[in-house]
Amino acid sequence: MPTPDTHNNMSNGVTKKTFGSDNFRSALENRVLLCDLINRIKPGIIKRVNRLSKPVAGLDDVIVFLKACGKLRLKEAQLFHPGDLQDTSTRVAVK
Repeated sequence: MPTPDTHNNMSNGVTKKTFGSDNFRSALENRVLLCDLINRIKPGIIKRVNRLSKPVAGLDDVIVFLKACGKLRLKEAQLFHPGDLQDTSTRVAVK
């Protein structure tokens, strides 16, 4: 699992911005920064980032980011699933 320093160093080095979280899962919720990051790697791969604060906008951006990762030939096994970003603090543990 990447450390907080790893993901912040990567994003800061490429976008000049940090994820703003020491928790890797929480950092991935910054979908605007994810889209900015991949657009720096391959300019124009994401045409439009939905910057609205509505949850559905965030999900759309994450899906667009993941599709862009696929275009860069990352394998599905190397990526996270949008459901991985859901708040797990209120989930009931299954035994």
